[in-house]
Amino acid sequence: MSGPWAVNQDGSLGVGLLWRAQVCHANAGYWDLVNGGPAKVLQMLFDGPSSRANAVNADGSVIVGWQDQLNGERTAAKWVNGVEELILTPSGGLNGEAMAVSADGNTIVGLGYNQRDDAWIWRPATGVERISKGRGKSLILLDVSDNGKTAVGFTREGAHDRQQRAFLWKHGKGAALLSKYLADSGVVVPEGWDLKVASLISADGNTVYGWGFNPDNLIEMFKVELR
Repeated sequence: MSGPWAVNQDGSLGVGLLWRAQVCHANAGYWDLVNGGPAKVLQMLFDGPSSRANAVNADGSVIVGWQDQLNGERTAAKWVNGVEELILTPSGGLNGEAMAVSADGNTIVGLGYNQRDDAWIWRPATGVERISKGRGKSLILLDVSDNGKTAVGFTREGAHDRQQRAFLWKHGKGAALLSKYLADSGVVVPEGWDLKVASLISADGNTVYGWGFNPDNLIEMFKVELR
C-alpha cells in the first residue's frame, strides 16, 4: 500500500509514504506521474527506521518530511536532489517533522522544535528559528506560501480540539491568532464562528483554508481572503 501526499507544481512528481512489504517498513517515496512505473524509495540516512515525505517544492528538487532515528526518535528531514539531510536546531537538536516547503525550496516549516511543542521555520541564511506563543501553548505550522513569507497552522493549549486556535505567521511580523489578525485588518468573522485550524494557504499567500465550529456548533470548512 502506498500513495502520494503531495505533488510538485506541474504535477509530474508525487511524494509521500511508501509501504515496503518486503521489509515491513514505511518509507518516504516518490512517483513519476508522467511516465508511470513503480514508486521509488528516497535515500535514507539510517537503514531500518521509517521515514515519510510530506511536501515537495515547485520543481521537485526539494522534498521535506521526517526520518526516524535508530532509537525511533522522529527527526525533520529534507531531500535535496535526492540526497537526505536532517533539519537540526542551531545547537544540533532534533526537530520533529517538516510539514511544508516554499516554491523555491528556501523556506521550510514544521513542528516539534528541539522535540518540544513549538513550530519552526528553516531558511538557508538563518537555519532553524523557533516560533513560540508562550508557556503551555504548542504551535504547529502546516503550510507556507510560495514565497515563504506567510505560513499557517494552529496553536493548542491542551489535547482537546476545542482548545485549538487557527493562527497565521508573517515574515517580519511574527505569529498571531487568525481571528485577531483578521480583526486588526478590519475583516469581520461571522458571529458564532470559532476558527480552529488553518491548514492550507494559497500559492500567493492571500487565501487561507481551514476548519472550525460554525454557529450551529458543527465542524465546517472555512475560506478567508486576507486581501
